[in-house]
Amino acid sequence: MKRIRHVCQAGTAAERVHALTGGDVLAIADDASVGPLQDIDLLDPRLRAAFWEAVFYGDPDMAGMDWYRELGEIRFQLSTLLREADEIVIWAGHHPTEQLLRRRIHGWLRETSIPVYEVPPGRDDGQPEPGEATGVMPIATIPPDILRQRYQERRLVSAGLQRQLASEWEDWRENGKGIRTLKNGVLTESAIDSVDPAILSLFSQGPLALRRGIGHAMAITGLTDALCHWRIKILLSAGLLKLEEGVISLSSPA
Repeated sequence: MKRIRHVCQAGTAAERVHALTGGDVLAIADDASVGPLQDIDLLDPRLRAAFWEAVFYGDPDMAGMDWYRELGEIRFQLSTLLREADEIVIWAGHHPTEQLLRRRIHGWLRETSIPVYEVPPGRDDGQPEPGEATGVMPIATIPPDILRQRYQERRLVSAGLQRQLASEWEDWRENGKGIRTLKNGVLTESAIDSVDPAILSLFSQGPLALRRGIGHAMAITGLTDALCHWRIKILLSAGLLKLEEGVISLSSPA
């Protein structure tokens, strides 16, 4: 029997893929759309670990997290991609996290002779479907019946495309430092603090409870709750925002 290994982002996406295929699913937990990438695939990912430690600093739910070890385990996962596999299937939707994972996987599969397939995220890999205004639709948000159809339509990746995507990953590894976004199928990057003015503008309209402020920040930046909370804490530390009794507001000018 052919041994198929499915690769996708960890979390709900992996649950969806496993429910659909019942197969071997390699779920990758790191979000490559944010933070430094220079050492993400190295044996000593200190920069990457330090970034995640800063993001989750003070979060009681992550107090015991060893990011250095976690990233090492992810690297080990990737190093075993081809072990006992006759075919690789990459699942990546219209989302920067998944499109960077797609490129990362091809970086690890460079020059492999094993067939590599991709599940198309939509009618066209580079364009959103009608109704997808922003073009952002990760695997976890695609309805199961549509996801099943796309799996049936999976495409064999040509050697040329594999080399192209692997090369793109090398470029991101060398230069990636900030926040990477996806628009019309194209990945671009901005500085980590590029979202701060938009977050500050939320509170210019009036005070907000911390959780509500984080929710609004997620909506306008597209970042996760943890990343938005981190940026808010940075702005609090800089004295641009103030927190009183769980409510955040703009600091008064000196």
